[in-house]
Amino acid sequence: PQSRNAPLEHVLYAIAENYRQQKDFPNALHWGEKALSENPNNNRHQKLVTEVKKQMSGAP
Repeated sequence: PQSRNAPLEHVLYAIAENYRQQKDFPNALHWGEKALSENPNNNRHQKLVTEVKKQMSGAP
């Protein structure tokens, strides 16, 4: 069977988003930054990392 592998950045983002939804912000930030390092120009990755940092700082 032919394998279908998603790009690593998408897998890392999915992990980060899952942690964010569970409000596990330290893990969301860790995985979000890994996704961002794979593709620093990805707006979705940038937004997730920014939002998680806001949550961790207590900002609304």
